[in-house]
Formats: sequence, C-alpha cells, structure tokens
Amino acid sequence: MKPFQFQSVLNYRRRLEDKARKNLMRVLREEEEILARRKQAAAELDELYNRQLIRRQEGVTIDHFLQTDARKAVIREQLNLCDEQLAKVREKVRLRRNGLLKAGQDKRALEKLKEKQNRAYRQYLQKKEAILLDETAILFHGREP
Repeated sequence: MKPFQFQSVLNYRRRLEDKARKNLMRVLREEEEILARRKQAAAELDELYNRQLIRRQEGVTIDHFLQTDARKAVIREQLNLCDEQLAKVREKVRLRRNGLLKAGQDKRALEKLKEKQNRAYRQYLQKKEAILLDETAILFHGREP
C-alpha cells in the first residue's frame, strides 16, 4: 500500500482549473466592456432623439435634420454591432463556465481519490504498527525486567 501517487496529476488539474477560472474572468470583463459601450451608445441615441424633439419645436434646418439622422444611423449600427458582439461573448461565457465546471469536477475527483488513498494508507500503517506492538508485547511477555 502506497500513499497518493498522482499528486502531479492533481497539481496539473488545479492549474487547469485556475486557467479556466482566469479565462472565464477575462471573458466576463469583455462582456462588461461591451455592455458599457452599448449603454453609452443607447444613452447617446436617446439624447439625440430628445434634442431632435426639442429642436423640431424650435425649428430646425434640413441640414441639421439630415446630420442628426446620419448620426442616429451610426449609433444604431454601433448598437447592432454591440448586440452581435454580446451574443458571441455570452456564448464564450457559457463555454468557459462549462469548462470551469468540468475542470472543477476533474480536480474534485482526484482530490477524493487522494483522500481515499491516504486514508487507506494511514489504516495500513496503523495496522502494521499494531502488529509490531503486538509482536513486541509477545516477545517481552513473561520476561522479567
């Protein structure tokens, strides 16, 4: 009976789990950045609509109206791009979470195996120690000090 022999494999699994966690965090930060850009573009679009509404009441030139519509089109395109990027990043997040879950399960399986083997090894050593103590007691039983 030997103690746990797969420590290097367990260390490797731990590194894989850490790497999976870091990858997930990186993709989550990317998602946050895209959400922030999308929020900023949506706020700018709302501001353009509000300003255009106010200017319509005051009177607006056709050039200004066309410039505002062109700017709104650009912002809508940015929003569409953000939505596409967000969909891709969310798929990455889903895949990274699944990868982290799998890496964690693999690591936990090896940790349980380690605990089981170490427990069996301790029992083996305790049994050998008990046998040795019994033999020592038998050898010295009946002898006078």
